Amino acid sequence: TAPTAPVVAISPASPSDAATLRAVISADATDADADPITYRYEWLQNGAVQADLTGDYVIGDRTAEGDTWTLNVYPSDGKAEGAPGSSMATVGNIVPTAPVIHIDPTAPVGGDDLTLVFATPADDANGDVLTQNIEWYQDGVRNSSWDGKSSIDGIYVDGGETFRAVVTVSDGASDPVVVEASVAVANTVPEITSVAISPTDPTDTD
Repeated sequence: TAPTAPVVAISPASPSDAATLRAVISADATDADADPITYRYEWLQNGAVQADLTGDYVIGDRTAEGDTWTLNVYPSDGKAEGAPGSSMATVGNIVPTAPVIHIDPTAPVGGDDLTLVFATPADDANGDVLTQNIEWYQDGVRNSSWDGKSSIDGIYVDGGETFRAVVTVSDGASDPVVVEASVAVANTVPEITSVAISPTDPTDTD
């Protein structure tokens, strides 16, 4: 009697690009004759058998975004091979890493130029081309005339205002990654630098 099919799965169940795929047997095959059981692994990439892959894993440099991998695990009792346990997984997209940003200076005063600094740029492990959009908000209101700019001229920066930059990064495949940075502009107290009495030689009616 041929052994029964094992219960198998591909791990991870939702792999990303360049992930190593592993065969997991969650329930072993059984044999009515109590013969010892061995397994034969078969991997299919997009429906095509990969004859050189005979082990219980596929290394990451063989997996690419959009590929569908099928795993068949055939049980054998040394006399007959049973029906395989099967599993399937589709390689998905890796979401881009978010950039690390801040606005310089971090404690501005009125009249200071504001610059959006990318301390760490966004990155995409798949090598996808990234699009990056910058939006600016002044006291909570978006100013579309500043969209895409990396700096704001100090003539628009007054004490007591808050400026916020929102950066949206997309690889065209996954949901966009959104990060933001903001600064509050300190209000400078007016200061008298000099005082004088005029006329300098007043009479009793001046």
